[in-house]
Amino acid sequence: PTRRSSDLTSEQVRVGKTAQKDVLQAKADLANAKVTELQSRNTSATDIATLKSLIGLPSRDPLPTLPPYPQPDTSQVPSDLNKVLDDGIAARPDLQAQRSTVRSLEFSARSLAIQAGVNVTLDATFGASFAPSYLENRLLTFTVSYPIFDGGSSRAAARAAGYNVKSAKETLAQAEREARAQIETAFVLLRQNVERLSAAKDAYAAALENYNAASESQRLGASTIIDVLTANVSLITAESNQIQAVYDYYISEVQLRLATGERLLGEPTGDRLPQYK
Repeated sequence: PTRRSSDLTSEQVRVGKTAQKDVLQAKADLANAKVTELQSRNTSATDIATLKSLIGLPSRDPLPTLPPYPQPDTSQVPSDLNKVLDDGIAARPDLQAQRSTVRSLEFSARSLAIQAGVNVTLDATFGASFAPSYLENRLLTFTVSYPIFDGGSSRAAARAAGYNVKSAKETLAQAEREARAQIETAFVLLRQNVERLSAAKDAYAAALENYNAASESQRLGASTIIDVLTANVSLITAESNQIQAVYDYYISEVQLRLATGERLLGEPTGDRLPQYK
């Protein structure tokens, strides 16, 4: 568009419809656009080389053709923060592991507390002999044990196990508070990016309509190259903002999945991890 505008402005200067400064401005913008294009090509080549290195593709091989990625579908974005928090706290694997650790420590503490206290055992046995004569033998054993001469080690171990349980519970509570903060932050960011994506789409549609109107107006001689350039800058800005909004939306969607413990795209669905050779 900049080249076409420059050529049109040059013709308008030749016939005396436009000032010389307009064509000079158009040529300067064209030169700047060429510099930006070269920078973009260099960035693109560097990104391609980096991507090939990351995926193990030989540098001489071309990248596979990527299918067009669909526009974000925001209809499934959750809107109830409390439900997202409850589901995320219950589903996060790290919190599940800590809860299992607390239960294991509680079981160990109960076992040590039993060993450090009074243990009562009651056994009843019955035996009979039929030859050479019939005899019966009944035995009832009642045993009480209490660790007296262990130097208090059993009670100390029971107390230490109880402290370990309290520490693990406090650690779990703190981890849940941090998880709630992470989930709420990711949720709010995703909701904001949904609104931002909608606004970016509207802005791009308006900028495109404005640019087309300015170009047609210049073609008919009703506006100058400055109007077209201004509209073109607005259009490019709106397009860039829309692309960035789409990117940020997908990033925030993944961040919410990570914060709530949901599976990511491509992650195995079974409990077994994939075996790599």
